[in-house]
Amino acid sequence: MLRVLCVLVASLIAGSDLAAQQLPWKVGDKPPMLAGFRLAEDPDSARVRLGAGVQVDTMDLASETFGITHRGKGISLVVSRADGVAVIYADRPEAGSLDSIRVGDESAAVLRRWGQPTTAEGETALWVVGEWVVVVTLNRENRVARIGVGRKA
Repeated sequence: MLRVLCVLVASLIAGSDLAAQQLPWKVGDKPPMLAGFRLAEDPDSARVRLGAGVQVDTMDLASETFGITHRGKGISLVVSRADGVAVIYADRPEAGSLDSIRVGDESAAVLRRWGQPTTAEGETALWVVGEWVVVVTLNRENRVARIGVGRKA
């Protein structure tokens, strides 16, 4: 998968017919909504809006950070009491899109839409936009398996 992503990135650099656009966001822009949620949103409100059937996982008993997942909706949130929603993930097409990119799209479509990632490791690519990031994880078929928006650590 990484090899295919690297080949696609290299072809963009070489000026192939995959004409890359730029991210629609710039440093200083507010992060976009994903799956109906926004970064910094109140964690209790977010949990209620996810509805029944959520799984809550503590990340660290010493901290106030935890994950909230609704597997049926394909939405996962990482939240903290102090800072609200810190990361939003969608892992099903029905969860929604981010700038028209959604789970199931081909990696080439992502690169055409957003251009080269800031960084890529394994099957995960990051586009850094100031204090927040867009995250895309690919599956074995080189399609988007998970898309996310999060605060830069």
